Amino acid sequence: MFNPGDCIKVKTKTLEDVFGEVVYRVEEVGLKCPECKDNDAIKFVMLGGSGPAAREGYPIVDCPKRIRQDMLKGITQILTPVQALAAVKFYTNKNTPKPGQGVES
Repeated sequence: MFNPGDCIKVKTKTLEDVFGEVVYRVEEVGLKCPECKDNDAIKFVMLGGSGPAAREGYPIVDCPKRIRQDMLKGITQILTPVQALAAVKFYTNKNTPKPGQGVES
């Protein structure tokens, strides 16, 4: 399903109902899946994103079955590496305070 270097964008929801999007890159494939016990799990590393769930470098291991389900629901989308880097750059610029914004002293 995925190869190292492939990228995905995932819509996130935290416990407080705050939404965001995060971008991941595939690091490894063929790992032992914690859910289905097959050797088809995928290790991703987070490249960045928006919202409180975005933490660059954060690794996850996920099941291809769940990824496919999330793709059908519109939660997960496959990106090219170029699209992924553009999305991360957009989120980084969007989250950077502009002149006149930020914490007032």
